[in-house]
Amino acid sequence: MNLCASDYSYVLVIRFVLRKGEGNWPQLSQLSSGERADLRRLATFFLEWDDELEDPQESGLKDVSILYDGVTPLFLPSDRFGLHIVDDAITGFPSPIIRFNFAKVIDPDSFIKTVWMSQMRLQSEEEANAGGSSFYCEDHQGYTGIADPELVDEITRALSKTGVPFDYRTDLPALLAGLDLAVV
Repeated sequence: MNLCASDYSYVLVIRFVLRKGEGNWPQLSQLSSGERADLRRLATFFLEWDDELEDPQESGLKDVSILYDGVTPLFLPSDRFGLHIVDDAITGFPSPIIRFNFAKVIDPDSFIKTVWMSQMRLQSEEEANAGGSSFYCEDHQGYTGIADPELVDEITRALSKTGVPFDYRTDLPALLAGLDLAVV
């Protein structure tokens, strides 16, 4: 695909579609009542930055915001998003939406390739304390990409009605180290 100057941007809003993965999926029997009430307590998002494609220090990244944690269950007219408890099991997949602001124009396709190996760890406190394994949600199919602006609007409107935080400001070091979504 050939890009022209108008295809580049200072602001990129990426939806990470983490439908596949590996490890042990969290079981309801291992969740505390607090974890059942707020599945974000199981989740840590790791931004995997491929520094062979771009050095994070030279990217011009100046601001990062989590617009949707990707775990909070949402029932929207267009679809169901996040993780849900259905019939005594956790269903769904995480799909966080993150806004990246840069000091310079960025090629969206190149940036997506830089971060599309990002993942989300799901693990109960009980499993962590027992030294058990986690489940790592990943994008094995290449669905991570520029978020549809209409979907972002629909999700942020729904989040504002539920009182769940959105537009949570963070930084690159926090995302690289693993952002505990319970604090978002």
